[in-house]
Parts: sequence; structure tokens; C-alpha cells
Amino acid sequence: MVPVELETEAELLMGSAQLMIDAQGSPTKIPVANPHRDKYRVISTPQLSDSYYQGASGTAWYLFANPRVLPAFEIMFLGRRRTPVIERVEMPPYTLGMGFRSYIDFGVNSQDHRAAVKVVGA
Repeated sequence: MVPVELETEAELLMGSAQLMIDAQGSPTKIPVANPHRDKYRVISTPQLSDSYYQGASGTAWYLFANPRVLPAFEIMFLGRRRTPVIERVEMPPYTLGMGFRSYIDFGVNSQDHRAAVKVVGA
């Protein structure tokens, strides 16, 4: 999971057939296969770099394990209902139209701290 500023770079890195940059950042002449090609799915979200949120960064990114193997979070739904409940409500007599309300009952809990890692970045 990366901020939108790193999305293109992450997709290029994870989808490239070869990695051609050495440790100093200069191009190399020796082609090397990319062992991480198509292993990971890149997900970008603007909230990671939004200054409204405490600890936001445009360079930090996260790596999560496969949730079927080692889940980082557990999401639970009340009554196993995974969709919102939408109800029609009566409007006051001076209001023209129909009213609706919606809610969903769920909870989130951390599962295993080994399933996710945060990389601070540059």
C-alpha cells in the first residue's frame, strides 16, 4: 500500500521484467531478472499522504502478508450482514420528498503484528 505519489514507481518496480539500477542509483550494464515481478498487488490511497491525518507521509509505504496466510486485521460484521441496511423514514410534514437512513454494524481488530510492516521511505 503506497501513497499516490509513489503509485507509478511502485507499479513499475513490481511489474518490470528486469531491475537495472545498482545500489548507488545508476543504471547497470548487467541485466538482472526481477524476482518480485507480479508477486505483489500495488494499492494506492491518498489518505497515506494527507496532512489531515497524524503521521501522514508521501514517502512511507506498507507491505501486508496474504490475509489467507497471516491476517493483519480481522473485520467482523453483526449478524454476518456485509451490506448496509437502508431504511425509509418519515419526513416532517413541511418537507417534500422521502427520507432514508443507512447504517452498517462492523468492527475491526488487529490480528497479528507480523502480517504488516511499515517502511518509512526517504
